Amino acid sequence: MTTRNSIIQFVIDEFQKTIDAFHKESEESIKNTIDSSDTKLYDSNTEDEISNITIANSSIDALSDNVQSLKKSLAQEHTEDKVRGGSVIETPMMYLIMGTHFPPLKYEGKQVTGVAADAPIYKSIIGKHNGDEIKLGNQNIKVKLLK
Repeated sequence: MTTRNSIIQFVIDEFQKTIDAFHKESEESIKNTIDSSDTKLYDSNTEDEISNITIANSSIDALSDNVQSLKKSLAQEHTEDKVRGGSVIETPMMYLIMGTHFPPLKYEGKQVTGVAADAPIYKSIIGKHNGDEIKLGNQNIKVKLLK
């Protein structure tokens, strides 16, 4: 059975895999650049590599922030029937995690996506109760909060 905690844990695990792979690739890339014997190429390659890693690192930092936010949500109980930050809503095609933003993932055939607190849709869903209707795109959908 799909639960709020199983979806949030899945997202955390997927992001952690991405973060770990990035760190491993960065270390290997720097090592390979440093191992280069051509000093002219070395200077240019090192600067390019450090620049690329710095740019990618900002994305990884954002992903790490999401992981921390999701871990906090996971630690909080959601027993009420009202949508709030950290709630997970199930629709026929997706799961929405309220209060965070990240690239969509697939979980058991459905898309999982975060809804940032500053997104217009967040404001229209927050405070709704289990069974209330919300408008997503062109569809009216009943709120189904996962516990």
